[in-house]
Amino acid sequence: MLASQLNVAPNTISRWETGVYRPSLDDVEKLARFFGVSMMTFLPPEMIHAEDDNLAALLRTARQLHPADLEELMKYAEFRKARSIYQGKSRGKPGRKAVKK
Repeated sequence: MLASQLNVAPNTISRWETGVYRPSLDDVEKLARFFGVSMMTFLPPEMIHAEDDNLAALLRTARQLHPADLEELMKYAEFRKARSIYQGKSRGKPGRKAVKK
C-alpha cells in the first residue's frame, strides 16, 4: 500500500488526492522516489517555468559531469525548484473544508 511505503496514514493519501491537504516537500520527494519520476511531476504545469540563459549555461556544464554527479545535480535542482514553489504557501488545515452556502 502506498501509505505504508510513504509512512503516512491512508486517509492522508486520500486527502492529497482530493486536495484537502497538500503534501509536504518531503512527501513529494517520497512520492517521486516511489513512482520513479521527477518531483516536478507532482506540481501543476503553470508553476513550472522555462528558464533563460542561466539554464543553457547550466546544461552546458552538466554535459561534462560524470553520470552519477549529473543524477545528484538533477535531484538537487528538482528539490530546489519544488522548495521555491512551496515557500510561502500554506499546506491546508486539518479537518474538513468549510462549505460555502
